[in-house]
Amino acid sequence: MFIRKIILLLVLSSGYTFWAQKVPLNPQEGEMVFVQQRVVVDEIKLDSSLKKSVPLLMEMMQGLVARASKKDTLAIDTGIASQLASMLRMSLDPRGTVTSPTIYRFRFKDSVIAATVKHHPLDDNEDVTIINRSDGTYAAYVKKDSVLIQNNLRIIIPRKDSDKEIHIEEYKQVRKKIMGFDCFKILVTTKRDVLQDFKMLSAFGSFEPKQSYLNDDSFLLTREMYVTEEIQCKYHPATNLAQVLENYFPLQIIERENLIMGVETRTLITEIDID
Repeated sequence: MFIRKIILLLVLSSGYTFWAQKVPLNPQEGEMVFVQQRVVVDEIKLDSSLKKSVPLLMEMMQGLVARASKKDTLAIDTGIASQLASMLRMSLDPRGTVTSPTIYRFRFKDSVIAATVKHHPLDDNEDVTIINRSDGTYAAYVKKDSVLIQNNLRIIIPRKDSDKEIHIEEYKQVRKKIMGFDCFKILVTTKRDVLQDFKMLSAFGSFEPKQSYLNDDSFLLTREMYVTEEIQCKYHPATNLAQVLENYFPLQIIERENLIMGVETRTLITEIDID
């Protein structure tokens, strides 16, 4: 009799847990807004990493140009090399420019998402990307006098990152509420595709980067995310990592990369009203 009571208690407990679980919300109406900003959190680390990353990228650029030109080495004038190094440092160091937060907005209507991006408060860009979730297609529009007009001059290449080298660690015991949604921490490690910027060299010859560039830990990129399983949506304003969006929906992302240490790119949800 006592054993039966224990079994009944276990069954009832399991049933309660099952019914208490929330059904993931697949947004059909409403909107969400994310704000993204790059911030310096440690100037000493940043200065130290720039001393390594600028020469590394210079060497990489010279090597890629040489290989595209079918040469063993490529001599660059000292003055030009100095200018290139200075330009690289300026592009990597966020302290040299004043930037406003980038605002990503998703508006949901049935199977359609209207996505907009504003790069500063006075940005009058009226471009709208329409995402059809039913077939995965993208279309470019521009808003004029509250009317959406298709913009055939803007080309959109739908892209879902699916990185075979991605590594995801879950920390389900590290939890917090964000905008009322239960979230837990995950760490996502990938490699920054620095070589993508140099693909133009393929027009001038063979583009075969050295394996050492691909294996260098300087290009490791880590995203600390707080994700929820209470929202089900395979599209996100600020990330397109398929392995993440298949399982979770990030409401906070902090991105750090070895190439530029001491800098974080923070993406935080600021508004959400979805049904």
